Amino acid sequence: YGGTAEQAAAFARRAVGDGRLLREGGPDSPSVWTAGFAPLYAHRLGEARQLADGWITEASRHGSLRAYSLANSLRTRAMYWSGDLADAEADVRAFMEGMPEAIGLGPAFLADTLMAQGRIDEAEVALALADRAELDVEWSFFYPMLLLSRGMLRIRQGSLAKGCDHLLEGGRALAEWGVDTPGPMQWRPPAAEALAALGEHQQ
Repeated sequence: YGGTAEQAAAFARRAVGDGRLLREGGPDSPSVWTAGFAPLYAHRLGEARQLADGWITEASRHGSLRAYSLANSLRTRAMYWSGDLADAEADVRAFMEGMPEAIGLGPAFLADTLMAQGRIDEAEVALALADRAELDVEWSFFYPMLLLSRGMLRIRQGSLAKGCDHLLEGGRALAEWGVDTPGPMQWRPPAAEALAALGEHQQ
């Protein structure tokens, strides 16, 4: 697909309809997950949250822990970007409880939410849960998210060079997935600020 994020969100909006996608495909359908993250990455946060709410309701009705967990992974990011940090933290913890195998995405989302609340030590503990990610999920689309979270943590701890290394590595990993837009993961601004602080103006 070579269109814009806004076009992708419009396609997802038509697919979702008035709940038709959930009713016809069921909460475990991969198309629900895809349709949910399109508005999220287009920063249509209200739409993403509304779909996640309906998805959670259907997942609960069907008794699907997997769908319930994935819906929480969508809603937590929408709430995080909206500034609803307490609710975002609750949802990401529910996601991690339901899908403990998501060792790249879960710890990254939790650490981001904790850092935004100034809870740096807790964020470090959260990221430690992903210590084996290099072996288990290095080629996952969500591995770059983990790298970016590690970078932001190091920068907040004052380790600018190490943090910048993580951010640049995350950028390279995203490029391997063909992601060259800032919507899903914004690593360039903090990397640029860290490089400037280190005196690396050319890079």
